[in-house]
Amino acid sequence: MTDERLFTLDEGAFGITIPHPGMDPEEYRNLRGLYAFYQTNSGQRTDLLELCTLPWPADKDRAAMTEQMLAGMRTAMEMMPASQRKQMEDSIAMYSQQLNSQEQDSRKFPDRVAVTTDGKVLLAFKHKSKMTSPPERILRLIDVQAGKILLEEKPGGGGGLLSFGGNKQKVAEMLAMSGDGHSALLYTATEGVHAVTLSKGLPRVFSPVVPNADFHYGAWAPGRWLINADALERNRLLSLDDKTGKTQFDLKLAGVLSDIAVSADGRRAAVGLMGGTVQVVTLESGAVTTYKPHRGAKRDTWTHVAVSPDGRMLASWLLDDKWVALTDLDTGRTMRWLPLERMIVREPDGTASVSSPGFVFQGNQFVTLAVGAIARHERPTVEGVSVFVSQIDHPEFKKPVKLNKKEPLEANLKRFGLARVARNIVEYWSPPALLKLKRAGKKALPVGSSRLGGAPDLPANTHWPRWNDQPMSFVVQFNLEELAGAQPKNRLPKSGLLSVFLGCNGSEPYPLGIPEERGGWRVLWTPAGSSLQRQPMPKLSDEVESIFRIDEAAIEFKAGGLVLPKEDSFLVEAMQLMPEEQQGYVDLIQQVNQEPPEGQPAHQLLGHPWALQGNDMEMACARAVAGEDPYSALVPEDPAFAEWLRRAAGWQLLLQLDSDETSTNMLWGDAGLYYWFLAREKLYGHNFEETWGQTQCH
Repeated sequence: MTDERLFTLDEGAFGITIPHPGMDPEEYRNLRGLYAFYQTNSGQRTDLLELCTLPWPADKDRAAMTEQMLAGMRTAMEMMPASQRKQMEDSIAMYSQQLNSQEQDSRKFPDRVAVTTDGKVLLAFKHKSKMTSPPERILRLIDVQAGKILLEEKPGGGGGLLSFGGNKQKVAEMLAMSGDGHSALLYTATEGVHAVTLSKGLPRVFSPVVPNADFHYGAWAPGRWLINADALERNRLLSLDDKTGKTQFDLKLAGVLSDIAVSADGRRAAVGLMGGTVQVVTLESGAVTTYKPHRGAKRDTWTHVAVSPDGRMLASWLLDDKWVALTDLDTGRTMRWLPLERMIVREPDGTASVSSPGFVFQGNQFVTLAVGAIARHERPTVEGVSVFVSQIDHPEFKKPVKLNKKEPLEANLKRFGLARVARNIVEYWSPPALLKLKRAGKKALPVGSSRLGGAPDLPANTHWPRWNDQPMSFVVQFNLEELAGAQPKNRLPKSGLLSVFLGCNGSEPYPLGIPEERGGWRVLWTPAGSSLQRQPMPKLSDEVESIFRIDEAAIEFKAGGLVLPKEDSFLVEAMQLMPEEQQGYVDLIQQVNQEPPEGQPAHQLLGHPWALQGNDMEMACARAVAGEDPYSALVPEDPAFAEWLRRAAGWQLLLQLDSDETSTNMLWGDAGLYYWFLAREKLYGHNFEETWGQTQCH
């Protein structure tokens, strides 16, 4: 994936594609869809591909390794059943494309870019002389209007910019360049942050400003360097005097920084945080204002930002969104939404590349860049506020709608602006119960009571569930009358006993959720009135008993948990909410979802899962039941993604159990959770035959 970057100049604009942050620049050997150009205000464009890239000879070592890996993959595929070959075929096709590019000469794009308004561009490249050698930095300063290189600094060049202080690694990160193009801010893990003059004079040395921290992003504003300090997380923003290096302010951010932009007048800086939050800093005072135009954003989504020249308007866009928000910073109102989304460039051979668009303010215009094409949006002035022309209006911010528990759900959804997706939300609505566990004492718990661990209560003629030719482990049983007393709106039968069993998968204490483990989960419903007796546990193998043990505990029910899926769930993505609906959905779940008490395990019956590592468990179940590998890569650009998203929306959480060594000696992997899912139509029909499991760990 690549980012398209657009920079406005005094006499035009500079555009370039670079690898998306976090992606390995060594993988970008294929030049399709990549570009660099200078375009004058009159529209004349000059190709700068060679000026902005480095020669990149064929990588014979990497190609040999890829070829050897492909040979092994082809051999392995021949031994696979036909039903399991598709994923391997896709992987072979992908690595074959990589091999083809590794065997050809190419051009290397920079991974860092800084630009001045008079057309000076500082490019930073990561270079490896050999596949196994550590990366080195190459810096190149160019004049895009003149079309020439002003300065180039290479490893082993006899000192200079990359050899400041005791830096022997020559891997300095380029953080920013001053507005006059005379200085750059560089950083190494061993030598800290330094400002260096680009005329190859003596560097002005700054001491490390945050002990034991890394620095990932930077920007320049008149009189100051802004840098992002990563201490445990990328969560601090520092302002340093650009001449002395003295700290002017040190701010703790509300999240992980993903982008930073400074207004041309130097008054304000916008900091985009992962998940859609933007913090705007008044640079003179260090005061911070937080904006959340993208309600319902996924927590790990990159947020890109731009600020108007007068510092009065913010543009913000999420990596996987279809709209850019234009927010007035004086009023806090999101004035307009403009359509803007990632572009997929498909080649004749079927391959695809994905790029995220660039955007910037220029004078009285908001300018976007997508697949190399520039589009301009005029901004007329209305009542002294700059407002942009767009295809849709975002509603003005209003006080959050309050849930009226006396009204039907559909009526509430209409007031929250969710009438269009009411049918989906009614389907997802699943009132859950939180489970409180209390370790059992010496006295036996009553037969038929809700209980974790120990021996189950079953009718005398019940055959003990088996899987892989051995008895399954008993996990938990629920008295459904007790559940109905605490959560009367639950969708399980109102009486009887629900018993949950789990198989052992060889060396693993429980199934992991792959297709070959079908039948590894068993849920039995015993109707009320059945004669129950405590069934002794059959002898399990020593291996199973050594890796799976749950101590007996009584269960108390309390209404609470996730009634609706979290905003970053694939189930929510399947609804394809509009921006105004996203806000309404977030307002709704903030009122109906209830987190477990602080520090308490997240045991929950029904509702929706508390995910630790991803939002795709329902999709993983749908794929596994269909015989697909649930852990193989599947991105929104994949043609099959929409169908799997539709199927995922039909799955529902039945039960989740958290690690709870204090009450029950229960541990799922690395202090994780175990989840049981069921197709919603079967759950509501009280058919528990095809339950499926997933696990997530820290």
